[in-house]
Amino acid sequence: MPKIGNILSSLMRSNERLLRVTVRGWMDYMQKQVRRDLSERYQKSAASVGQATVNLTDWELVQSEGIRTIKPAALEIMQTSGNAAYRHLAVAGSFDVINVQAVRAVNKFCSKLVVGVTAKTKEGINTYVKYGIKEGHSMPKIARELRPLVGLTSNQIQSIINYRTLLTEKHPGYSAARIDKAVMRYTNKTHRMRMENIARTETARAQNIGYCQGLEQVGVKEVELSNADDPCEICAGLNGTRYKVGEGSGVIPVHPRCRCVMLPVVDNKAISEQLKKPHPKLRKFGVL
Repeated sequence: MPKIGNILSSLMRSNERLLRVTVRGWMDYMQKQVRRDLSERYQKSAASVGQATVNLTDWELVQSEGIRTIKPAALEIMQTSGNAAYRHLAVAGSFDVINVQAVRAVNKFCSKLVVGVTAKTKEGINTYVKYGIKEGHSMPKIARELRPLVGLTSNQIQSIINYRTLLTEKHPGYSAARIDKAVMRYTNKTHRMRMENIARTETARAQNIGYCQGLEQVGVKEVELSNADDPCEICAGLNGTRYKVGEGSGVIPVHPRCRCVMLPVVDNKAISEQLKKPHPKLRKFGVL
């Protein structure tokens, strides 16, 4: 029979494509809003960089749009993952995605994702504004230069600043247009990396929440962390660690882009393969 870890890895790839589309849709919306407001509002010197960022756009609207956009995809991921738990243990029925626990979990997931991405975006904007002020640029110039950077983290924007500086110093004969073109390619690549990182990390989180809740619905009390191929040092040290199923739903991802999974533990044994028939310890409709 197929190994549960392999099945969950395959499911994660499918779920990642779904989440990537919705997260990108929201981030495109956020970038459009901020870029528009950079043109309209960010034209005068700011006494406080942080305060200027607070007032730059309607961040509450941006976040509410993010939750509205991402929630259906997150629910779908949780549902398919919860149903996988039923199939893996050969239990009749399907995952109840509208129960109080699941609804609370998806709301918390969406809020944490959206607030986190927004906070990182604000930090990135502040990083570039501080750099621009230090370089003596006017606020209109800073606003223009910021537009393609909206959505990136502070570290990513700093890497773009460093890349431009490196090109200028290493190739003094390059024209400004050539440097701008190279920096834009690097910026676009960084945006793709940012999106991939969010999609992979948050898919693992949503899928693990749904899977563990599905296991809990069928009566499993405990789960065991199982490493993906070629695990990092942190995850390798956690391999085989057991958690109560409710606690386990919050463990993965251990770190960004984590590919570990949780296996169900029944009769003190981690089940690694999909069952053909219910485990003897699983009674009708998942009551241990």
